[in-house]
Amino acid sequence: QSLARLASFHCHSREASLSAATRDGLHELTLSAALRDEVPLSHPKGPARATDASPHLLARLRPSGKTSVAYSARLPRLGAEARVEAALPPGDALFVRAHASGQWRREVGP
Repeated sequence: QSLARLASFHCHSREASLSAATRDGLHELTLSAALRDEVPLSHPKGPARATDASPHLLARLRPSGKTSVAYSARLPRLGAEARVEAALPPGDALFVRAHASGQWRREVGP
């Protein structure tokens, strides 16, 4: 079930990205830039310009931007994948995040 119906605002976002990958597809580097605008939702049964957002939330809503660089690697023989992304200036979002996953398989039976 989606929680979007409980939100008091929604995001409009526009993103552009440029990716380069090795021929075998095991490594990929991505540069991206995004602009995001948070828009309060209108209350359907209230007076004109009424919103479901609180005054505190309305004061915090503002456009924001993100520029990031990401590196992905796949190791098919090991069943592993990894991705590291860093959001850097210019932009409002500043973070580093990493994600890794792997699988271990063993045949059972004849």
